[in-house]
Amino acid sequence: MTAENDTLIPLLTFHWGEEVYAVPLAAVHEVARPSRMTPVPGNSRTVIGAIVLHGEVLPVADVRGVLGLAVPPERTSMGHVIVVRDRGNPADLIGLHVDAIGKVLHVQEAEIRVQEDGPQSPSSGFFSGYVQSQDGDVIRVLYLPQVLGALLGGPGGTPKRGCATGIYGAQQII
Repeated sequence: MTAENDTLIPLLTFHWGEEVYAVPLAAVHEVARPSRMTPVPGNSRTVIGAIVLHGEVLPVADVRGVLGLAVPPERTSMGHVIVVRDRGNPADLIGLHVDAIGKVLHVQEAEIRVQEDGPQSPSSGFFSGYVQSQDGDVIRVLYLPQVLGALLGGPGGTPKRGCATGIYGAQQII
């Protein structure tokens, strides 16, 4: 095992229904629990609304449909919003709607396994792999550049600069 594989990577876990997922903590700007979300007219089912966070309007997306996961017909609660940064333009923030926040896991890079088959495999580009928690849960790790690229309409899965501004301005780009 090389020192490169010994690198600890912090992951923020969250829940969509009974399933556990994670995002790299380095991409997380903050976690919010909004009391109110305003629907954004003219957008797809993916952009479910906007919240005001620190005086700024922030689009909120439910990316389960983009990932090929089941999307509940109705939300029974406001849930949480994980605010993530676009690596292509760190000033652009977007909220990912999740049902519940889990905990921060510190895993070694070598512990993130690549799944070779299945509908949520990294070959789809949306997952970088999975880790197994001490509880035995399989936690799929989102590959945010690909997820944001699909969400923001960038070619080849890479976010286009300025697209998030279009979402902020409630223009239909998704």
